[in-house]
Amino acid sequence: MRLVPLLLALAVGQACAAAAVNGAPGTPGTHGARPGAAGGVGGAGENAIASSGPNSGNGNTADASGGTGGPGGNGAAGGFGQNGGAAGAGGNGGGASATAGSHPVAGAATVAASATGGTGGASGLPGAGGNGADVGAGAMGGAGGNANAVAVGSAQGSDAVTVLVHAAGGTGGTGNGIGAGAGQAGTASASANGESDTGTVNVLVTQRGGSGGHATHADGTDGGGSQLLNAATGYTAGRLTLFQNAHGGAGGGSGAAAGGNGGAAGATLTLSDGTASALQATLLSQGGSGGNGLTQSGNGGTAGSALELRSTAKAATVEGDTTAFGGSGAAGQGAAGNGARASSSTILAGMRQVTGSATAIGGTGGTASVGNAHGTGGIAVSTLQLSGGSVSGSSNATGGNGGGSGDVTGNGAQGAAADSRATGAADGAGAATLLASAYGGAGGAASGTGNTGGAGAGAAVAVTGSSTSGDVTLRAHLQGGAGGVGLDGADGGAGGAATLIDTVSGATSGNLSLTQQAYGGAGGASAAGMAAQGAAAVSRLTLDDAAARRLTANVVAAGGSGGDAPNGLGTAGGNGEAVLVLSSSVAAAYVAGSTNAQGGSAGFSGSSAGVGGNALARTTVTAVDQARAQAAATGGQGGGSANALSRAESAATAQAYAAAQGGGAGQGTAKALSEARGGATGGTNASAQASGLQADATARSWALGTAVNGAQARGTGAAGTVAATSTSTGTNGVLVATGASAPVSGSAVATTGANVGGTAYGLALPTVGFQAQSYAVARPSAATVDGVLAASPAVAAALENGEVIGIGTMAGAYSSAMFGAHTYETSASFVFNTALESTLILGLAGSLSAGADFETLELTLSSQGVEMFSETFTSAAAAQLFFDDNALTLGTLAAGEQELLLTTGFTLNAEGGLGFQYVLGVTPVPEPGTWIMLLAGLTVLLVRWPARRKLAVDR
Repeated sequence: MRLVPLLLALAVGQACAAAAVNGAPGTPGTHGARPGAAGGVGGAGENAIASSGPNSGNGNTADASGGTGGPGGNGAAGGFGQNGGAAGAGGNGGGASATAGSHPVAGAATVAASATGGTGGASGLPGAGGNGADVGAGAMGGAGGNANAVAVGSAQGSDAVTVLVHAAGGTGGTGNGIGAGAGQAGTASASANGESDTGTVNVLVTQRGGSGGHATHADGTDGGGSQLLNAATGYTAGRLTLFQNAHGGAGGGSGAAAGGNGGAAGATLTLSDGTASALQATLLSQGGSGGNGLTQSGNGGTAGSALELRSTAKAATVEGDTTAFGGSGAAGQGAAGNGARASSSTILAGMRQVTGSATAIGGTGGTASVGNAHGTGGIAVSTLQLSGGSVSGSSNATGGNGGGSGDVTGNGAQGAAADSRATGAADGAGAATLLASAYGGAGGAASGTGNTGGAGAGAAVAVTGSSTSGDVTLRAHLQGGAGGVGLDGADGGAGGAATLIDTVSGATSGNLSLTQQAYGGAGGASAAGMAAQGAAAVSRLTLDDAAARRLTANVVAAGGSGGDAPNGLGTAGGNGEAVLVLSSSVAAAYVAGSTNAQGGSAGFSGSSAGVGGNALARTTVTAVDQARAQAAATGGQGGGSANALSRAESAATAQAYAAAQGGGAGQGTAKALSEARGGATGGTNASAQASGLQADATARSWALGTAVNGAQARGTGAAGTVAATSTSTGTNGVLVATGASAPVSGSAVATTGANVGGTAYGLALPTVGFQAQSYAVARPSAATVDGVLAASPAVAAALENGEVIGIGTMAGAYSSAMFGAHTYETSASFVFNTALESTLILGLAGSLSAGADFETLELTLSSQGVEMFSETFTSAAAAQLFFDDNALTLGTLAAGEQELLLTTGFTLNAEGGLGFQYVLGVTPVPEPGTWIMLLAGLTVLLVRWPARRKLAVDR
């Protein structure tokens, strides 16, 4: 029985064992004891070796830290005329090695190994020379210790495994004295492996290069590099997660020479697996920062992460992410260090869901002293490539900012470019969702008159995706870098331009959605110099698709803001141009496209304000069945103009919407044009809206037969015109076209509608939402005719033996937002054929009046361009009496094609208006015998010849 406690203790100790070893520091070097004597060399730090396992324990940990190198001794001062004693070199840091392993027969396994190299010892100080003699010789600092860490773990059945490894090289010691170099950075190496039958396996590896040593009178040493190549490995039929993290060491500084460069970092992992139910891998790399220097500061270390992860297991999901940060360039008294390049690449393939990302961020440039160059930013490149049952991911690249500062005089450095690419392919009905974004680096600040802030960088981006029949959603986003600020009289830097031309494309027989966005960089501000203009943005996309059942696209462009200049001239915002041409040949496909363009805001100024950027948005959509086009343009704050054009064309439904907004509370001009051309089914609608100092809006619609067909134009501003037209075409040469227009003085709305063979448009009270209105139907149905003529017996009687050609309504209304007298014009044109000579009848079927009286109302009717009838009214009462169930016989029409044009002009000077309904028809011309009988039976005969009739009515 006495053995039981002992066995339990052994079992517990075996289940979780930890080993920690710290190397002893090196002995300090002795100081020179007599005049001119050299200092002693510091002793090396003790190496540390820690080992835990491998054994059947569930948790083993090993931690090793190398000892710090001993500092060198100081040289003694020289006697009279004697050189000072040499400094003693610093001792090297101790190395570190940690290994751990756990392989339990039951339960989860957790294994960790950590190794940290010792810091190199600083050299001693050289002794001062006696009178007239030299200072003693300098000495090198000790090298940082190297580190190595390895861990392995395994578990049985469904038990989980976690393996953690960390290795960090030691920092180089400081070198003191003329020509004395600093200690080298310690290296690091790390690897880990985890395995389970079906349990979750997590393997994480972190590796850091040591920092370079500082030198007082020589160059600082470079930071240690850190490269991980397939350092994290594992196996399981369950979930496998791998993580690699590589950091380059920082460059050492220098008090009299150049700083060291940051260490490069790289994380690379390639794995093809056919067992795991889920694969996940994450790679991170961080370049070391440069060291400060007097003559030249160090550059940042490059960073690169590259992952290729493939699964052939049918049910496995795949997820992978890579990130790379370029090291920053160092500031210094001399030329500054440059930011480093960052690159990130993710390639993933699987049978089911595949998700991933690639992110790269370039390093920032350093700041230099007076008269020296600031460091440039680091370039960033990201690439994503996915394939699987369904795919989703993003590629993101950000260029490094240029160096600059307000504390020193000089130009700012330019920002760095960015390049982002994403591609993806999904199988079957799987979805593909991809984003590629790129951000140009900002320019650095400048200081001092005659200098200029750094220019913001441009960028490049592209994204493509496909699926057999699943949804494909793609977005490309580009942002130009901002220009650097100008301080103390310096000028601001230019913003980075943003241009995207057909950079997003996709293919599927399902839903395809594309977005392309470009944003110009802001111009740099200036406190006392000249600020920079905002950069332009251009985004254009042309796509002709023959597969997608639903196709949508959105194109965006926004110019950058102008830089502020509180004590100078205001600067202009950048122009924005967004253009989309979208077409589909797929029957029954829904096709919708939109553009959004914005001009950049003008820069603030204390004296003369800048001008806002102009905006142009143009959308053209062509479809077989359903087409929808939208265009929106907004001028930049400060009076930027806006121009929006939208066109939709389809054999069925067509909708077009255009909106233009002048920049700066109506200071800029605005022009909007929408055109919708539809077919005989669905509906057609065109809408245009403009708001600005000068607001012009035009809406035009075309359709076939009985299809709903309407157009609306709206304007808000001090001046301008709104105009709407609707045209419908029927069989046998029948056509009807309506028009309405109104001047803009405050606000105005013109609206039209037309169809052939459909229902008539009823009278609308002329106070509801419009200034000019014209609706008409050609060759209306019998039911429509009966409904209208039922309330107008006189008109019905005149057309009893005839044919109704058209029915329509016209109205004019004064807007409460207007001022002064204005004329609103409406029209309706009817094209048709008559087999025989016919008599033309104009029937007036009622009216509605609201509000104040009008100045004049002019009504004219012409045939083939020849005026047949004209009447002018000067009071609403007279007009309403005239329009109340009144039939006019206007003359004879020869057989053949006819074209009738009815127009009105409503001149109003106060809130209110009038609308009326009319009927156009033809009746057979009586035979000669019939005329004789009529003449014999009538005492009064009123004959209206086709010659012009003009009356002024004021009853």
